[in-house]
Amino acid sequence: MDAAWLGEDEHGVWLGSRVGETVTRDGSPVFQVREDALHLVPRSGVWWTVWFSFGRQTYVDVCVPAVFDDDRGEVRFVDLDLDVVQSLTDGVVRFEDEDELVAHAAEYDYPPHLAIGARASADAVALMLREQRGPFAPGVTERWWSALVEQR
Repeated sequence: MDAAWLGEDEHGVWLGSRVGETVTRDGSPVFQVREDALHLVPRSGVWWTVWFSFGRQTYVDVCVPAVFDDDRGEVRFVDLDLDVVQSLTDGVVRFEDEDELVAHAAEYDYPPHLAIGARASADAVALMLREQRGPFAPGVTERWWSALVEQR
């Protein structure tokens, strides 16, 4: 998907999407952005990326570690279906699409380390969300929301 590059910090690369932009996958439209959002793609080799929607939820895609092509301004990763979501209204953290990970692991013959890594990553992220650590700590996203607003 195309997104505005906002900057980078110790958590990774921060990107922004605005209401009305079209998210594409391999050049084909997938959906239209319904609200401003921040995206965090860690450079540290972790098995997740984050989609922060303003005031609604934090959505973590469990994926293989991202690969950056800084010369082309691209980042690529493979989504492993399992997601960790935290509602910002009540703080509840839940797992989504665990069944899809299991089904796709069997259907596409994932190497065992992929399913094990995905589950371990999801558990670690859920704990970080609950404990408000790392990029989920209070105050971390404010700087990047401001950077997104300034790009309008």
